Amino acid sequence: MEKKSLLTISRRKVLKKGGYFTLMALASTAALLARPGRAYAMSKRAARYKNSPNGSQNCANCRYFYPRSRRCSVVSGKVSPNGWCKLWR
Repeated sequence: MEKKSLLTISRRKVLKKGGYFTLMALASTAALLARPGRAYAMSKRAARYKNSPNGSQNCANCRYFYPRSRRCSVVSGKVSPNGWCKLWR
């Protein structure tokens, strides 16, 4: 008579648990990507934000500025379209 191992895991159980963990990993990744930049937005002070433009550089013509909400993807809080910070691109 064969002794059964104390660690007997069925293939079905492994696939079921593996699928669960894969689904959770995908869901958490999707949640992080749903709001780009928000998790890493820095303060206005850290970005050296000011309410006036720097020559022709201003928030209105920056790639990170969202005019409809007047928000920036890299600086926290509302910003002025005429503002500027060191992260301007």
